[in-house]
Amino acid sequence: MEREKIIRKYIEENYRKEIYIGELALIAHLSPSYLSTKFKSPRFFFEG
Repeated sequence: MEREKIIRKYIEENYRKEIYIGELALIAHLSPSYLSTKFKSPRFFFEG
């Protein structure tokens, strides 16, 4: 999923600062609650 790649890249580039779920949701064009559910899934980190 392209959105997951965008989120992973953003995290990799900004891991030294505080990152909020709302911020990630905004750049991925997802709702914070949906992203939170996806983010908790181990598949989010190991796919792609």
